[in-house]
Amino acid sequence: MAISKIIIVGAGPSGLLLGILLTKAGIPVTLLDQSDHLDTNPRAAHYAPNSVVELRRAGVLSTVEERGYHPNGVCWRLLDGTILAGIRGDENDEIDPDAMIYYPFEKFDYWDSQFIVHPTNWYMAAKITPDGMWRVTYGDIWGLTTEEYLKRQPMRFEEILPGHPKPGEYDLKMASPYKLQQSGGMGLTGGIADISSLTDCLLAMHNNLTDDSILDKYSEIRIKKWKEIIDPTSRANFGRLWDEKCCGGD
Repeated sequence: MAISKIIIVGAGPSGLLLGILLTKAGIPVTLLDQSDHLDTNPRAAHYAPNSVVELRRAGVLSTVEERGYHPNGVCWRLLDGTILAGIRGDENDEIDPDAMIYYPFEKFDYWDSQFIVHPTNWYMAAKITPDGMWRVTYGDIWGLTTEEYLKRQPMRFEEILPGHPKPGEYDLKMASPYKLQQSGGMGLTGGIADISSLTDCLLAMHNNLTDDSILDKYSEIRIKKWKEIIDPTSRANFGRLWDEKCCGGD
C-alpha cells in the first residue's frame, strides 16, 4: 500500500532534506518544528562528500553551492601556525564559543580550513563564504554566563588568533557561546547518512517493494554504523584538538 502521509518532527538539515526527498517522490509530508523562526546560531560548517550526493539527489546542490564556499583543503596546526598534517583540495581528485568574522587569515598562510591543536587554546578557523567570512570556533573556561563569554571574546581572539588582533582589526558579525558536543564533524554528516537510507526504505514501502519491517532493519544497521564508525571517528576528531601527544603539551 502506498504511503498516504509522512510526519517529520524536526526541521533541521536532516528533517528538511528528508522532506524534500519524499516530496519529490510524490509522498505528502508535514514538517513540524518547535520553533517559529530559523535558528541563527552557528551550526555545522561543512558538507562531507556523501552529503553532497544527497543534496544533488534532492535537487538543492546548486543553491547550496551558490550560497556556500568550496574550501581548497584542510590542515591541523600548532598554535604557532606550524602545520602538523593537511591535504589540499587540488592534491586529490576524489570527491564552544563560536563567531563569524572578516579577518585576513590568508596573510598568515592559513588554508581555507584548519584545526589548531592546543590543550587550552584550540580552535577551528574556516572560510565559509566567497566574500571572505570566516567561522572561528574556540574553547574557553567552563561555567560562565553568556554575557561573560561574550565579554571575554576580544581577549580570547587576541590570545589565540594569528597576529593577535584587537577588536578594530576584524569585523565581528556574530558570536554565540554553546556547549560543544562530541560529534567532531560527524553530526551533520551522520544525520544526512541516516535520512539517505531512511528515504530508500520509505520509497520501497511506498512502491510496495517491502513492508514496514524494513524500518527495523534500517534501525539495526544505522545503530551499528553509529557505534562502529560515527561515534569512534567523531570522538577521535574531537579529542585530537587538545591531545598533548599532538600538540607537545604547549
